[in-house]
Amino acid sequence: MADPNKACYQDNKVVYTYARADYLLKPEVMLLYKFEERLKSMRMLDIGVGGGRTTRYFAHRVNSYIGIDYSEKMVEACQKKYPDLEFLLCDVRHMEPFEDNSFDLILFSFNGIDCISHDDRLKALQEIRRVCKKPGGIFFFSSHNLNCIPDYFSLKYSLDPFIFCFNLCKYVLLRINNINIRRDSGYAIIKDGANYFRASHYYISPKEQISQLKNAGFSNIRLFKSDSGTEIIEEIQSNHDLWIHYLCES
Repeated sequence: MADPNKACYQDNKVVYTYARADYLLKPEVMLLYKFEERLKSMRMLDIGVGGGRTTRYFAHRVNSYIGIDYSEKMVEACQKKYPDLEFLLCDVRHMEPFEDNSFDLILFSFNGIDCISHDDRLKALQEIRRVCKKPGGIFFFSSHNLNCIPDYFSLKYSLDPFIFCFNLCKYVLLRINNINIRRDSGYAIIKDGANYFRASHYYISPKEQISQLKNAGFSNIRLFKSDSGTEIIEEIQSNHDLWIHYLCES
């Protein structure tokens, strides 16, 4: 069966947009500063590297760097931008090219892990743990927050008629494309408007995500806000941010 999400990331317009992205999110900046000295000796795997958004900032700071993506066109875009670096066509669910305990730092940014099914997500976490150095290897990633759904699916009012019309159209499309959402299991697959509603993404509660990480063998799990990069401590289960960044150790 064809994978509609993968097809989106093979689309030339999407690849072009990703290849132009050249910035870090605040939690990613935090990661750079937090491990500034350790990065020099780390072997890094950049999963779902896309168009190389994070490559510029990490590749020259680590001891060795490899970027992978399951989109052939994304890999080609990276190789064109950074011809001296190594990029491989590789799926996070099947990372046979890499031996156990291969990487000190694994990054899976921009909610890339949310592009696959529930069962495949659990499989991916096991694969990531397998190739992550033990003990002490670092895994850092972001994921959509299921707790944000009530707010995200609400109609946003505005005195500007153009903005209100845009918000109304988005509200209607979100409702039409997500009629049978169930959130009682701690996660849901949602068409959130990405790539003109062609893609479906996995949304997960912080509690469930922590549980998945522990079951995969990760520990020392910490959560960070996407808008500020600050750590989420007291309000973990009630946090309603759209994205959450997770930092854990193997």
